[in-house]
Amino acid sequence: MRHILAAVILAAPVAAFGATNIIGADYGRGETSGLNCFTSPSANLPVCVKRDDAWRLYYGFMFNERFGIRITHTELYELRLTNDSDAIFTVPEVSSRMDDLAATMSFPLSRLVSITAKGGLARWEERRALFFLAGDNREGYSPVFGMNLDFGNRLLRAGVSVDVYPSVGDTDYVRYYGAGLRFVW
Repeated sequence: MRHILAAVILAAPVAAFGATNIIGADYGRGETSGLNCFTSPSANLPVCVKRDDAWRLYYGFMFNERFGIRITHTELYELRLTNDSDAIFTVPEVSSRMDDLAATMSFPLSRLVSITAKGGLARWEERRALFFLAGDNREGYSPVFGMNLDFGNRLLRAGVSVDVYPSVGDTDYVRYYGAGLRFVW
């Protein structure tokens, strides 16, 4: 979260000089691919969540009608990003999140429909807790690629988004699908 606040503070001068601002919220689904987490190789019982609900908040600004920057915070709830498990208590309680900073490029398809592509760098974190005790956290960085399809006027837009985070933790990739609202001024 401190990275998001620092980026917003650094972006404030750009936003103050006539850039178009965007604030959005999405609710959707996160899923991983290529994650193999089992209690033991002989039991073959999966012990991790590979699909879960997710939500995100983001702030962005457009330098002109096509190019901009977006800062996104995504909460993935219990979605697992690593194969790690605890030897004594089998599986710790997990909560995961991603924060990303990406460049965006928008293409208007009509007066009320636009498509936006993004690419940038994401920081992921998997927080672990055993009962009420704080556990081991894993974190790292990954590229991010995404696409949004927006419907609406200049002030309020509804849309859908798809983002892919390759090579997160022990996964091949993490995907996010969502729908939400964007406020533009």
